[in-house]
Amino acid sequence: MPDDDLTEARQSFPDLYVDVLWNLRAGARVLMATLPVMVERVTDRELATVLRDLWGQASHTDEQLNTVLSHFDGPARMHAAEMETLIGVAMRRFGSWPRGDPHDVAACAIVRAAIHTAIPGCELAIVLAKAIGFAQHVGGLEALRGQMQVTDDNLRRLSEQRIKEAYAAPPR
Repeated sequence: MPDDDLTEARQSFPDLYVDVLWNLRAGARVLMATLPVMVERVTDRELATVLRDLWGQASHTDEQLNTVLSHFDGPARMHAAEMETLIGVAMRRFGSWPRGDPHDVAACAIVRAAIHTAIPGCELAIVLAKAIGFAQHVGGLEALRGQMQVTDDNLRRLSEQRIKEAYAAPPR
C-alpha cells in the first residue's frame, strides 16, 4: 500500500489520531505477515514462544483497530512504511543466516526495532484519545503499549541471555 500524499497537512487532531491508528494497524499487519517465518527459523524455543505470542497480539491489535477505524470515514492516508522497510530488508538478510544463537539474537533485534517504531505512535494515540474525547479507546491503547513493553523486555532478556551463555561456555 503506497503512501498517499504525505505533504497533505493534517487538518485537525482527530485527523492525526485516525492516521496514527491506521499506522498502528499497518504495523500490526506487517508483524502478522513476517513473524511466522521468524518463528520457523529461530532455534530457541522460548524465543519462538515469545514471537508466537507477539503474532497473536498483532492479530488481536489488528482486529481491535479495525473495529475502531470502522467508525471513522475515509481510507488510510498513511501507513508504516518504515516498519515495512525495516522488516522487509531484515527478513531478506535473515533468511540466509545459518541458524543458531547469532541468528536468534538478530531476530530479537529486528523485532525489538519494530516494537520501538510503534511505541511513539501508540503513546501519541493515547494522548490524543484522552484529549479529543475518545476515552473509550484509552484502555485498549494502554494495554497495547503495556504489551509492547513486556514483549520488548522479554526479547532483550532473551538476547542478553543467549550472548552471556555463548561467552560463558568453554571455547569450541
